[in-house]
Amino acid sequence: FAGYENLTGIGNVFLGYNAGRNETGSGKLYIANSSTATPLIYGDFSAQTGHINGTLTQSSRREYKDNIQDLSKEEALTTLAGLTPVKYVYKSDRTEEHVGFIAEDVPELVATKDRKGLSSLDIVSVLTKVVQEQQGFIQEQQRINAEQSKKIAELERLLIMSKAMSVTD
Repeated sequence: FAGYENLTGIGNVFLGYNAGRNETGSGKLYIANSSTATPLIYGDFSAQTGHINGTLTQSSRREYKDNIQDLSKEEALTTLAGLTPVKYVYKSDRTEEHVGFIAEDVPELVATKDRKGLSSLDIVSVLTKVVQEQQGFIQEQQRINAEQSKKIAELERLLIMSKAMSVTD
């Protein structure tokens, strides 16, 4: 019964039992195992948009990767500085505003080869490295502040003692 009610639409893809059963439009993608209005995967080919209703995971096992290297602080900071967040609407649906990046404008480190998309996980990795570096800086500043507070307290104590001694003289 996938796409069962769609008598006039064209260019649709319905995968699964009852997937898109009640859809009547064209250029739609449904992957589901029921006639739900929120399938596991929904797409609109004309709008070039897709939605995943569930948890998206990206394979990240060590066994699938080669040439594993730590991301340097410099690479992360340079990449972050090169990211320009923008607000926009899709030409195919001007009713909903989005925030994000323009694939052609992001730094190479987070761009796809064809510069037509980008991976959120790549950007999260850059942000994670920058936050880790900032946390290290914050901890060092807290240590320095604590040391300076102790020195100031000691200097205040010595100043009070000095004033007390000069009054008794």
